[in-house]
Amino acid sequence: MSKNSVKHTKRLKNKTTASTIALLLMLALTFLMTNVSAVDIKTRLFISAVPNPVGVGQTLSVMWWLAIPNPVAGTRWNNVKVTVEKPDGTIETFSPLTSDINGGAYVAFVPTKTGTYKVQATFPGQWVNTTGSQGYTRWYVPLESKVLDITVQEEPLAVTPDLPYPTEYWTRPINTENREWYKIGGNWLMGKGDKDAIAFEGSGNWNPYSTGPNTGHIIWTKELLPGGIAGGIHGYGEGYYGGLNYEAMFRPPIIMNGILYYETAEPPRYGINAVDVRTGETLWYKNFSYGSGFNSLRLGQILKYDSQNQHGTFAYLWFSEGNTWSMHDAFTGNYILSLSGVPSGYIQMGPNGEILIYTVNNAQGWVQMWNSTNIPQLYGGTNPNDVYTYRL
Repeated sequence: MSKNSVKHTKRLKNKTTASTIALLLMLALTFLMTNVSAVDIKTRLFISAVPNPVGVGQTLSVMWWLAIPNPVAGTRWNNVKVTVEKPDGTIETFSPLTSDINGGAYVAFVPTKTGTYKVQATFPGQWVNTTGSQGYTRWYVPLESKVLDITVQEEPLAVTPDLPYPTEYWTRPINTENREWYKIGGNWLMGKGDKDAIAFEGSGNWNPYSTGPNTGHIIWTKELLPGGIAGGIHGYGEGYYGGLNYEAMFRPPIIMNGILYYETAEPPRYGINAVDVRTGETLWYKNFSYGSGFNSLRLGQILKYDSQNQHGTFAYLWFSEGNTWSMHDAFTGNYILSLSGVPSGYIQMGPNGEILIYTVNNAQGWVQMWNSTNIPQLYGGTNPNDVYTYRL
């Protein structure tokens, strides 16, 4: 064999060796990438409970949270468990618990005996998967929080006393620290308070949530329509029409947050007035004569909404034209949305201010309830029980 042939053979062997090494490196990198995309993540699980100590019969708020929220947007930690070991050794369990989008939540516990209670949270672990070019799979390993010792005593803890009712002139908005004032800060949401009709009280009006003044007094006046003697050719004693009992000119009315809402009295009654009940000042006027027919002011609504992202109440005005209802912001009068196919029936407010309409079919023996808050389009998701925001 010539020298040139020997050299050529060596070059082939070197090239083959280099290719083999490159292939092994690629396989190793592939193996590493495959394993990097599925790794175990260990975070921390925290727990707290207040107040501590606490009295028998008082509420203990137990808060738990992971050190980080779920990395997938809109996804939460699931199946968390909180256990409470009582002084006699029995255990009460709260599960399965789901976090909010920040990674935590709370439960309420009311102890019935004195002694030391032990509280702990447990996270069972959870897979987290994402998709796309940066997709990955992570296993967040099971965790246990530390054990908290809670002292329950016979004497109840003193709470911050409620501020007394006002004894002089007061205005709205009422400071939220004046919690007890809810009894004098009620609203008038529809023709009969908070219900469309109350069978046992006939045709009268009733509001069970607030009290009115014990003495009547006039603080301001506002003309609704012409009054008094017409005069001239109409002759002796002829007065202007005032509506009597068949066509009330002051309707519905509605009072929310110290603002009086009523329709313009003069036919065709287009337009709504918002008036400060303390001063008589007209805050705004809106002409709501849109649509094919007359869109009348139906009722007011103060809706309590509590979710991971929102806590508080919302004030709305509802108008109706047949079976189509429209929602407006009570503060500005601005239009928000419309609902079609709203049934007719007996109307009342639910415990959170939701509008409930009951339809009774005596012939077929059934009752149907329509709930204004059970409408998926109003939420940031398709399930009203699993959403973050009331989208209005």
